[in-house]
Amino acid sequence: RLENSFPVEEGWAVYEVQLFTDAVCDDANRLYGEAIASGYVPPVLTNGPQRAFDNITSTAWVSHCGAVPERDRPFGFERYDFPVGCKAREAWIGLDLGPNATANVKCVRIWQVGYRAMQSRDVQVSQWNGSTWVDEWKLSGLGGSAWDQRPTAPNTMWRLHHRADQISPCPNQLRRIDKRPWGVSDLKFYSDDACTEPLNGGYAIGSGAVEVKVTSVMDQDSYATNRSSDDDEKTTWAANCYTGWKTVATAQTNCSQDWIGIYFGERAVEVRCFELVQSRLESARCCDPASEVELQRWNGTEWVEATWFRTPPQPMVITSTNQRPPVHLGAHFVQMGPCPSRTSELAIYDEVLREERKRRDSETCIVKLSGAITLLAEPFCIKHSRCVDKIAKAGMCCPITNLVESDNRCCCSFMDVEPVFDDESIISVIRENMNFEYAAIWLSNTLPYLGIVATLASYFAALFFPEDAEQQVNLWIRKSMGGETRKQRMNLFTKRLMATWLWPLLVWRTFLATSKTQVAAGVKFLILPNGERPKPILMYRSLIFLGIGVLLAGMTPWLLVGCIFGELMIRGALQLTQVIRWFRSPFDPLDVRDMRLRSKLSRVSVKALGDTASAADVSAGLVSTFVFGAAYFMKFLFDVLIVRAQMLSLEAIDNIESDRVLEILPGILEIVREPAMLLYDLMSLSSQVVSFVLSAMIGIPLCEGSCVLVGSVALVMILYGASQWLNYDLFGLFVAARQMVKATRPECQRMFAQGMILICMSISFGAIQVTMVLFTRALAFANPFQAATWICPFEDVLAVIIGRAMLTIASVVGLVFVFLCVNGHFFGQDYITARVAQFLDIDLDALDPDGTGDEGGGWFRFGVVGAALPTLFGFWWDPWNIDAFLVRERAHVYAMEFKDPQPCQKCGKIHVDYDLMMTATGRTISAAVQILPYGAVIAKASEYLNDPPLLYVGTRLPCMGPTQMERVEVSGLKNPITATLLGCAESLAFGIERGVPALRRAASIASFLYVVAGTFLLSEENLYENGKHILEMGALLAFIKGACFGFLPSLLSYLLGGVHFFIAKSEGSRPDASGDIPRTITGQMLSGSFAGAVMAGTMISAEWGGVISAVAAGSALGYVFSLSTLAVNAYYEEIDPGPDDAPRTAMFQIFVKMAYAMISGGFIGWIAISGSDWSIPEARDPDPHLWVRMKGDRISFRAAIGVGAVLFVVQIAVMKVILIENIRWKDPPGPHPVYNWKESATHLVLRTSHFFPGLVGIPVSVFASVVFR
Repeated sequence: RLENSFPVEEGWAVYEVQLFTDAVCDDANRLYGEAIASGYVPPVLTNGPQRAFDNITSTAWVSHCGAVPERDRPFGFERYDFPVGCKAREAWIGLDLGPNATANVKCVRIWQVGYRAMQSRDVQVSQWNGSTWVDEWKLSGLGGSAWDQRPTAPNTMWRLHHRADQISPCPNQLRRIDKRPWGVSDLKFYSDDACTEPLNGGYAIGSGAVEVKVTSVMDQDSYATNRSSDDDEKTTWAANCYTGWKTVATAQTNCSQDWIGIYFGERAVEVRCFELVQSRLESARCCDPASEVELQRWNGTEWVEATWFRTPPQPMVITSTNQRPPVHLGAHFVQMGPCPSRTSELAIYDEVLREERKRRDSETCIVKLSGAITLLAEPFCIKHSRCVDKIAKAGMCCPITNLVESDNRCCCSFMDVEPVFDDESIISVIRENMNFEYAAIWLSNTLPYLGIVATLASYFAALFFPEDAEQQVNLWIRKSMGGETRKQRMNLFTKRLMATWLWPLLVWRTFLATSKTQVAAGVKFLILPNGERPKPILMYRSLIFLGIGVLLAGMTPWLLVGCIFGELMIRGALQLTQVIRWFRSPFDPLDVRDMRLRSKLSRVSVKALGDTASAADVSAGLVSTFVFGAAYFMKFLFDVLIVRAQMLSLEAIDNIESDRVLEILPGILEIVREPAMLLYDLMSLSSQVVSFVLSAMIGIPLCEGSCVLVGSVALVMILYGASQWLNYDLFGLFVAARQMVKATRPECQRMFAQGMILICMSISFGAIQVTMVLFTRALAFANPFQAATWICPFEDVLAVIIGRAMLTIASVVGLVFVFLCVNGHFFGQDYITARVAQFLDIDLDALDPDGTGDEGGGWFRFGVVGAALPTLFGFWWDPWNIDAFLVRERAHVYAMEFKDPQPCQKCGKIHVDYDLMMTATGRTISAAVQILPYGAVIAKASEYLNDPPLLYVGTRLPCMGPTQMERVEVSGLKNPITATLLGCAESLAFGIERGVPALRRAASIASFLYVVAGTFLLSEENLYENGKHILEMGALLAFIKGACFGFLPSLLSYLLGGVHFFIAKSEGSRPDASGDIPRTITGQMLSGSFAGAVMAGTMISAEWGGVISAVAAGSALGYVFSLSTLAVNAYYEEIDPGPDDAPRTAMFQIFVKMAYAMISGGFIGWIAISGSDWSIPEARDPDPHLWVRMKGDRISFRAAIGVGAVLFVVQIAVMKVILIENIRWKDPPGPHPVYNWKESATHLVLRTSHFFPGLVGIPVSVFASVVFR
């Protein structure tokens, strides 16, 4: 018989029991007999013991200690309160084999009910010996709702045990009062760490399932255990979770003891990875995901947590902290049950989120490492994507506490290529064949001894060799030259061999005797004071010389390696400036012939003082608005992520994953999500370059000596490279080149060149940011007061001394150099700029503020102090940072060297815009200040408040004042129309002079404030509301800033030119023909843009297509519409009758144009009507909201009629006011005027390159209408 070994709260219930005489439960050895039991809950037909042996898994035996329904109680006992619950071993079920049959039960299969309060997790097998029941063996770790077989061999069963519920529902999930059971749609186990080798076979086992037949719409027809491993992600196993057997009581849901697993039969397996799909049905009974699970295995007698063995490396020198005993690493997994993306269009119950967990993802997979992890990565979990996904979003992971204990999670990024468990091997080919750590320590231990020998030799050579020792040896050898005998030749060979061995010492002695350098003077001070051998009282200097020599001998190879890597870094930065060489202007601005050729090729006219913008300028400005607006918005997103990353490192804000911040991008802004995330990921990966290199070559270093050597190499590399980069002014060169190509390249080349320059500048900026991150990490590692544990298997004392000395020296020198560089102490020095000037084939000697050459030039500027301080906040002053950063000199020299032909419209001189130079300086400084605590916020202030500069005080840069637009003077009295036009002109001029610059600065300040808000004000609770607002405002400010860069000034200037035209016309003077083509392009743009915007908006509101198809269709329709407008105008265009006569007008011409306007307006109106609510029939469904849902964003019928009427008015205005109806008069060569259609402005726009503004401007306008819709 089988007895309940543990108390059962509501009576034991068993669906099926099978007893066998063999150990593997073979059906051939199954026992049969008469069912016997301790009792049952009446009636016997339903709950009797025979139900446990009827081979039907839907009928059950219920023990006598279960609850008796009132209808089944004996007469007179209906109200009697029968006790419920079985004490341990009170209930039993078994077989009577008969009076003469005997058998030993060696295997049992049992199927219990799913309700935990009616299960016994352990069952005792007893046998009748003739007089009493005798205990034989025990069944342990049983579940329900599936077959459990015992005995079972170790590792033949694996399961996931529920450890914690999800704390709160997902944002797109219903909120409920009661918790629901745990649900699993799919479970797979794998034998490898990569989840590529599935463990097939076996059947599902579990703690118990919801066994009540539920008939609601959202429920499935069954929640059986086998649904967890049926390879169907839409079927679900729902844990019983203490909700009842034949009823479901969700109020008492408790999944703390529930589990699901797989029994693999007689096959023992090892699970190293699993995949889990948790169900998210929206039924009232199922299901809520688990937030924590534990992987367990069957060890032959009980369920235990799955563990894997690790033997840590052992040190050569044992201390109290570096002894690491072997450990078993467990399998407790957290952060399960993630929420689906907010951008998903699926209902939550249709989401399939496959969760993969490897044994390294366990919360209890914690290994003790060395102090090298400070160099490998930052300690915060947020810096390790795998830790964020699998373990924790906040706190420290690498290490968890301090460097003495050095407990690190296996999810740390530097652990990816490191063997953690004893059954793993090194996956790096380089590490398998070479031991770089041992080689570095051996070299550092050997070189100082060689240094002692070399230093002693140098010391004694300086003391005992005469000053002319080299000349004497040369004479000594020459005396033996010319010998003919064998002995003489052998003597000459011996002398030359000796001289060769002594040659370094001879050169050394000559250097000390003849050199006037500071190095020679310092050496002589130490070993030859006053040119004589040292007296005993000065022998301490000799000891200092010996110490320096030994230290330099150990440092030399690492200094060389650091300089080599620094040189590679600088060469890479210079290669990015190749784009400047490629697009450098080939035209000499002082050569008239070159300027004419430039004008023809680039089709860009050089603007003079007082010139207003043309329609081409407005079109180019509109395009640049979207280009720069998109670039500014990408930068805004990138800055939010970067600043958040640093603040998370300081634990100053709550953690929200970067992809969650980006996934709430609204509307069309979604298109920048992937590029922004890609840039952020590239930055994150780049900052881990040291970790990748060390992991591939060394692994996780165990020795302090090798780590300090690597750290010192990194510091030397950064010091060598960054000190030059900060003074090369690459940002200034890039912006100067970008300004130059605007006036020297044709349209396609111009756009391509500006894009390439922006890309190279962005790469350069990202590279220097990564460099500063590495510099910060190396400085943290160089902290001599930081205690750490090392488990080095080698002797590394000398390596530690040499590395620490290099780290200390490089750290101090690096901090000092960075401070001096960002404050302009080396700015413009010819010995620094010579390299970049030679690479770009330009002359930058004029930048040197203290002259050039060996005699006139200096090495360092003493007249600048703290120039970076006002620059950080966008304030510029002539005697301070204007002079320190050579703003004026750089602007003029760069423009001259790049052959920029465009003179300043304020001062008439050719120079790069001063504000661009200031912006470039602000970016350079921002890269450097990121090494400070909270430096990212200060750095972003430097970038935004200098783009454009917030305030300039001084007189050296007169062009930094407001643009002074030309005013129109009117003679005589002003009529009302003229007065109105003059007022409009004054308003437009004020907008250009004051409004646009103020708006641009306000947008920059607001953008910075929103970057700060996106960093410090976002949390999990307000992410969707506040985050969406911040991103929308960031996009709006970015496009406003982009519009201020080119479009708004050009548009206002173009409108100002139009107002001047009407003023001249109202005064009776006839404007010249220079404005005819701009007027024609304006009319084309207005006609086509309006029609295209209506088409695109109608397609989107009526859901005829997506955003891309709407923009494409609207652009095509708008451009064709604009061409037809020009064609109608060109067909009826005539020549003026004379210079003083009024233009010809004809009623037929007016009639045709009005008819065309009516037809075209009606056509667009018909499109709008087709997409309005008029096209939707009234809903006849009882649901009153159906029509509202069908209507969506469609406009009303009246609005559609209004759209057609507005387009009719627009067409009339375009054809009668804006377009040129009569070609201008020209004196004919003969007696009769001749109409030359080639001179028509309309024909020129239709058949020449003047078509380009419309071709570009109309699609951009349509796109803008969709964005701001």
